[in-house]
Amino acid sequence: MRERFAGLVGEFHAHASRVNVGTDAMIHEREEQIITILADLLKRDRGALVVDAAWATQGVDSLTGLRLAGRLSELFGEDVDPMLLLDCSCIRELAERLARDIDSKPPPPPR
Repeated sequence: MRERFAGLVGEFHAHASRVNVGTDAMIHEREEQIITILADLLKRDRGALVVDAAWATQGVDSLTGLRLAGRLSELFGEDVDPMLLLDCSCIRELAERLARDIDSKPPPPPR
């Protein structure tokens, strides 16, 4: 019984690490997409943007936030509420939120 339990725990940890790797990859992909869009909107080099810096310190004002939300909506094919930028203080938080909210949705049924 103890050996079976140890085996199940091992399987759980192996699965959890695969899920975290997948989630980390999704978050990183979302960060890259946000950086690409912001660099274009702000007319700045991608390397000048920092994933954990506050929006205001990177030059993101309310109009830029609206434009960012609009471009993300186009990219994902669904509405990204501009108020989300008020809930998320930086690129990383927004990427985490998008990975959780958008990437975790099941795909639409085939037509």
